[in-house]
Amino acid sequence: VLTITSPDDQQTTTVTLGPIFEPLNQMEEIHITYSNVPAIGDLTFWGLVHLRLLNLTHNNITLILSSHLAGLEGLEALHLDHNHIGP
Repeated sequence: VLTITSPDDQQTTTVTLGPIFEPLNQMEEIHITYSNVPAIGDLTFWGLVHLRLLNLTHNNITLILSSHLAGLEGLEALHLDHNHIGP
């Protein structure tokens, strides 16, 4: 389990996501919350074949493309609440 979040008493800084998780291929859960994430890059989660839960709530994500989630065939839960994703 990997959890990245902003402390309650501090200003949120921006976390940028790119294809950095591949060495963590046994990861089952990732929680990146309150981190001002503006976007997810192509193949960011590639190689995380055991990932079951991806929680990206309370960020500033505006767009999700299939290439952003490529390689997550085993994903059971995706949480994107409290972002800015439009229709």
